[in-house]
Amino acid sequence: MGKAKVSAIISFYNSEQYAEKCLRSVMDQTLKELEIIVIDDGSTDRTRRIVEETAKDDPRVVYVAKVNGGLASSRKQGMALATGEYITFVDGDDHIQKNMYNSMYEKAKQENLDIVQCNIIPTGDPDKWKETERDRKYPERVMTGKDLLDLYLKREVMPALWQRLFRNGLWTAGQFKDFSKIMSDHFNFPEWAVRAKRVAFLNEPYYYWLTRKGSLGQPEGKRHGVDARNRFLSGISILAFSGMGTMKDHDLIYRYLMSYITQAVFHLRENDYQDVDILFESWDGVKKYGPFYENAMRLYPQYAGSVFFYYLENDRKRFRAYIRGEFWKDMAMFIKETHYNGDDLFRGMTEDV
Repeated sequence: MGKAKVSAIISFYNSEQYAEKCLRSVMDQTLKELEIIVIDDGSTDRTRRIVEETAKDDPRVVYVAKVNGGLASSRKQGMALATGEYITFVDGDDHIQKNMYNSMYEKAKQENLDIVQCNIIPTGDPDKWKETERDRKYPERVMTGKDLLDLYLKREVMPALWQRLFRNGLWTAGQFKDFSKIMSDHFNFPEWAVRAKRVAFLNEPYYYWLTRKGSLGQPEGKRHGVDARNRFLSGISILAFSGMGTMKDHDLIYRYLMSYITQAVFHLRENDYQDVDILFESWDGVKKYGPFYENAMRLYPQYAGSVFFYYLENDRKRFRAYIRGEFWKDMAMFIKETHYNGDDLFRGMTEDV
């Protein structure tokens, strides 16, 4: 086989229940010119044995075992190995339709695309939002990466890497951010998108996305902390990218930044602030990636959340006290004085203040 048309990077971690179905769905693609890179992120179950047995007669499959480091580090390692014209990703508990890569690759070549995106089929736990995502229809035109970024900010597209093909070289393994074990899509997709000159959609749902309770591996009592971390890191990514000049709609940036920060503290409040350390850990992780941290620190004084960021950076004892009291009064005043009053993104979070 000559050069691969698509490099598919599959990330497994203790995925024995799903590994064979996932891997076979990629091996059985109608597009045969594939490079299949399996990254095993320190599995302790039968995942390796299942992968090796399933792929024993397929030379396209490359198996790499690594010390557990999280999904982001697995994807980064896979990217370093990828040689195909386009790169894509698969989560180890998902699977795909047989013609996914052929259809997307043909679309990419016909339109000379940097990114092509398909639709999804949510499976597993029912979720009204995910059902809506399945039925969403995207614009049938070639757009720029900045257009795609605008759709992301408006929550009209997800940042998921696995429903897209990316031109190899658009973004390198060395540039892939892995300072957070979760939410890597939010930190990597926007920079990938802004570099793309030509982007298009296929509205066919090719990717089966399994959603299941407890998939983050956290005890139920920790879920509010996990949700707080997710919202917080989403807000930080928007703040940092706006500082890099990739996001121009400042009103939209402001709205989503304040929404994510308020949602983060709301989830902490739901568990009586017992998980506040998770925000400190997340902020310390952001510091490891200089541009994010530098832009967040440079820009935060411009926003209503400036006190939040000041205490987070300089006085964590006062931060703990602030989010329990004055934060909610500040946010209630902010929402009342802006046109965000009544906005669905804030509704219910400050009404009892």
